[in-house]
Amino acid sequence: MKSSRALALALLCASCRPAPQSPQPPVVAGVKLVGYDGADGGYSCLAPGDWKALENGAKGPGVTMFGTADGPLRGKVTLAISRYPDGVDRIATPQDYWNSLKLTNDNPGPLEARLVDGRTIYVTHYDSPQHPPHGWKILYMNRVDVALIPAANGFYAVDHRAPADAYRETLPIFDAVVASFKPKS
Repeated sequence: MKSSRALALALLCASCRPAPQSPQPPVVAGVKLVGYDGADGGYSCLAPGDWKALENGAKGPGVTMFGTADGPLRGKVTLAISRYPDGVDRIATPQDYWNSLKLTNDNPGPLEARLVDGRTIYVTHYDSPQHPPHGWKILYMNRVDVALIPAANGFYAVDHRAPADAYRETLPIFDAVVASFKPKS
């Protein structure tokens, strides 16, 4: 009798344990990141869950994510992923990419190799003017940080564009996307 009571009590206690919880999505700089797979299946990474995404479709496996969802930077920050070479231009290496920035007078910072999660990536940055949709007046300057991630037969460029005076607020999101970026080819 005692053993059946003990067994019933043990079963009752076991059924009262909370179910294991699925891992919560990471939150970086106040933004929840979710898993994202490229439209062509060529890569996966974390991405801001509440930002708007526009996949490039016929132009290739790229995507542009527009954020932030609210606050003073709303609509002023983008994260973009592009594949190189893309069949149109001759940019085949990270050095070619950097050289093209010099040709277009973007005055890039140095191209630096960094070790991220056991693999070498290349990073640079440059400033870019923000113009209104229909005009040439400079509204403000953007800071563009770029990570060039080698992949089979080329590389991916992940870039973060934000107003130069506030880019540090969303730079941790860019860093998380880059750290999680995994080419599948």
